[in-house]
Amino acid sequence: MTVPEQQIIAWLQNVLAGDTPALPDGGGETITAILQQADRHGVTALIFDRLSENKVLESYPATFTRQLNGKTEQSIALHLLWKQEITGIHRSLQDARISPLYFKGFPLSFNLYRRPHLRQYSDVDILFPDYEMAGKAWSILKARGYARRITISGSYINHQFSCYRHCFADFSWALDLHWRINNHFYFANALPFDELAASSRPVSGLETEIRTVSPEHAMLIACLHRTGHSPDQKSDRLVWLYDIHLYATVFKREQWSGFSELAVRKKLSSVCLDGLLSCKERFNTALPADVLAQLQQHAGSDPVQPADLSTPVKYHWSNFCSLPGPAARCRYLREHLFPDPAYMLDSNNTQNKWLLPWLYIKRSVTGMMKLFRR
Repeated sequence: MTVPEQQIIAWLQNVLAGDTPALPDGGGETITAILQQADRHGVTALIFDRLSENKVLESYPATFTRQLNGKTEQSIALHLLWKQEITGIHRSLQDARISPLYFKGFPLSFNLYRRPHLRQYSDVDILFPDYEMAGKAWSILKARGYARRITISGSYINHQFSCYRHCFADFSWALDLHWRINNHFYFANALPFDELAASSRPVSGLETEIRTVSPEHAMLIACLHRTGHSPDQKSDRLVWLYDIHLYATVFKREQWSGFSELAVRKKLSSVCLDGLLSCKERFNTALPADVLAQLQQHAGSDPVQPADLSTPVKYHWSNFCSLPGPAARCRYLREHLFPDPAYMLDSNNTQNKWLLPWLYIKRSVTGMMKLFRR
């Protein structure tokens, strides 16, 4: 019997919330489906940890426990490899007098989770003061054997570029070099580098000093990040919600005040409120009533609402409307319709430049079809 996906996700949510639910009926197929969904949501090691903490692993099938344990051991090994790699990269950046900030998964694994391997991530996000500094960092990474991913780019489309280096088997190091924290223009300009750096703090447990954003900023970025993934239907990925949940459980009174005041000042109350309420719904997260009331009071006046990003059409329209004037909007359209030729050739798996006119026409037609099909 095939167990519905939502039932499996509900089981994962209940475990993360501290419950010890029985496995849904369905035998081996259910175990496979649970492990697949746990991987997709980035919570496999967390599930094993919660079940171990509640001392109920022996009540589950041995094959399920064995596979969970094996995947958790892989997470531990990958964490140690990531730690070594990022430490080496950061020392190279320091030697070049580059002092970036690290945010999202990698620093959260050290500063927020009780054991770093519990926070799974597939890439590391590094923030630089500007595009030029990110480019300088890329030159250093290239010398270390990294390659640049060919992606769509433009002043108003993409505020980061990605690079990677093959490690072993099917695993590669992957880094996102940002000069703004988000690709949505309104979110991208909400938290400038200098502001984040002024309140930054060290990532704990490392041999060299690597800095990350403050907990209040990290909570806000976590809310922005999940909302930014609404068009691709990933905003409710459990690992991203669990980041917010954990901050909610450890925040002191003054941190809650700082976070809510920051959200109101940046006109991001609606995005933050949506993230907090989503955690409450899934993990029964305890939230201060006054913080919710303050966010609710200001949410309606925010320029960008979570619903504005719920589909690709709405996302692009919201991004378009947030741009500063006609010139920027025309450039945004041009960057979408006519990306760099290298990107067009690579994404279509060809090096025949004579095909470019046809490829641009094809992109415009298929892009419109995808937008309005969703």
